[in-house]
Amino acid sequence: VLDLQHTWSWIFSTPSPGSSAHLVLDLYHT
Repeated sequence: VLDLQHTWSWIFSTPSPGSSAHLVLDLYHT
């Protein structure tokens, strides 16, 4: 089980929109 709070914090702290979007899509498709 992913730690969503930590994941979202990582997403918002990531300067690359592409990487963030890819991770978000992976989370929703899992």
